[in-house]
Amino acid sequence: MTLSSHVNFLRRSINFQLRNLWRIRQFIDQNTCHLAVLALISSRLDYCNGLFNSLFGKDLTRLQRLQNNAARLVFAVGRRTEASNLLETLHWLPVRQRVLFKILLYVYKSMQQLSPNYISDYFTVYVPPRTLRSSSDTNRLAIPRRSHRMTGENRFHIAAATAWNSLPVDIKSAATTSAFKSMLKTHLFS
Repeated sequence: MTLSSHVNFLRRSINFQLRNLWRIRQFIDQNTCHLAVLALISSRLDYCNGLFNSLFGKDLTRLQRLQNNAARLVFAVGRRTEASNLLETLHWLPVRQRVLFKILLYVYKSMQQLSPNYISDYFTVYVPPRTLRSSSDTNRLAIPRRSHRMTGENRFHIAAATAWNSLPVDIKSAATTSAFKSMLKTHLFS
């Protein structure tokens, strides 16, 4: 099962919105265009994007092109303008990092008991079988065993636990959700 048909539907829908916004771009200022793009395009890219963790390169590239075109629309520049600088100016994470951001936010909320039980039940804190001098990270998650190599790595709880364990300790031990979001976004930009 792939998400290619969903990505194709999303591409058609976002391209329709982009074309309509390009038609009126000359009549609106940059801030208004930015707000319109956030409401009409970024919201569609972010909706259920935790599922996009299992996307293959081609579909992910298609979604990234849509985000690049949206950034070009905000700045009213041509197709040949490098989009990575525009994304950085707008403080938009690329699509892959947006997916990772959303997944790690779910994990953080479940670790802080801020999420529903059906999400929290996926994660268990890793307890080493013996005490180690190097085990200063008490927020590590146990990574479940993989049943099938191809599908197992892309499962939500496996991908989330792996990504969570790769985060620095200071980000995982953030005191508030807003502090966690801020530190995580800075980490993903670097």
